[in-house]
Amino acid sequence: MTKKYKLPVFIINMKKDKKKLEHMKSICKQQDLFPKIIKATEGKKLHNKFIAKHHSFNSIHDALSLGEIGCAYSHINVYKEILKNKLAFSLILEDDVNFSGNIKELLSEATINEDKWDIIHFGHHSMSSRKKETQGSYWNRVKIKKNYRLLLPCELAAGTYGYLITYNGAKKLLAQLNCLEQPIDHYTGSSMYCNCLILSPPAILINDFYSNNYNDMQERAKANYSSTEKSYIIKKIKILALTLGIYKILDSIALKILLTLKSITPKKKYK
Repeated sequence: MTKKYKLPVFIINMKKDKKKLEHMKSICKQQDLFPKIIKATEGKKLHNKFIAKHHSFNSIHDALSLGEIGCAYSHINVYKEILKNKLAFSLILEDDVNFSGNIKELLSEATINEDKWDIIHFGHHSMSSRKKETQGSYWNRVKIKKNYRLLLPCELAAGTYGYLITYNGAKKLLAQLNCLEQPIDHYTGSSMYCNCLILSPPAILINDFYSNNYNDMQERAKANYSSTEKSYIIKKIKILALTLGIYKILDSIALKILLTLKSITPKKKYK
């Protein structure tokens, strides 16, 4: 391996967050990674017309917060950069993370056979809590280093704070993101939109000291579970109502049949 690792690295950072940027440059330097800084999109500064044109919401998710919209378009801008420069694969980092282990070696191993995946999440968490790792499948596990495996996620791989993405992966996501309906990790972490894998255990971790969206993420997790639970209850009520309705209809039909039979049944003749 050469001294300078040539993998393109992008760090998404707001200009005001200078301490975060210093931290990221420091940990990248320790791993011989040479990042390009991408200016983060601030959702609150986006024009209302732009938001109305490019943002929608469905029946499952509430309208996205300005922060979630800004986060999404920060990543979208990186995808455009990847396509513009025709980069085979790149590492995308948010500015509030730490590295665990020799990230450079893991990246080198993971980039082999990049045609078989679109995204590898080096950092990820369960939707129930960012303190829990995304649950991975027991099938088709690939060992890339001692104690590290590449897995297929069994649930949404939440988080966009550290992931490898291929040129094709960026192209696929851009095609889906003309109108934003969900938080960005609902696209990057779902097999519906791209071929994604997770590294287990994660080698990129949220730095709680620098992270300013912990509560938002926890609230979003609660909201998602609440919506899911609500939908489940409504579905059960509809099934029950439908079932009761069918029984009522059947009772009515049975009664009509009985009355009809009674009316056509010959009366018994008495001697």
